[in-house]
Amino acid sequence: MRPDKAKARSLLSAAAQDIRTAQELTIRKHTARTVVRNIYEAFRMLGEARLALAAIKSGDHDTQLQEVLRLEIHTTPPLRNLEHLKQLRHAINYKGYQPESEEVREALLLAQLVFPVCLQAVTRECEQS
Repeated sequence: MRPDKAKARSLLSAAAQDIRTAQELTIRKHTARTVVRNIYEAFRMLGEARLALAAIKSGDHDTQLQEVLRLEIHTTPPLRNLEHLKQLRHAINYKGYQPESEEVREALLLAQLVFPVCLQAVTRECEQS
């Protein structure tokens, strides 16, 4: 397999769009799951983009999210908070969990403060490859 810069760029664009969409939604009970899922998916796509740049095929979310956690960046809140986002999304998708408004606000905080730093780092990797 070869590095796939085009796929990485496409994933970066889609991830940014998912974040914008999540941020534009009004937090209500019927939108809470969608907001959390979109934010999680955006971070996951950043990891998938890194794997595409490294010519590694991975269909599993754990590997993709680990790629984001491996970024050598400093964020506040810390990057490791993505683990909680992953658990929250898992509970939503597989247990029918309804997130509380505070959990949605925490996810939106990650989208606002952490995602741009991650996106910039992966975009830089894409440009340098």
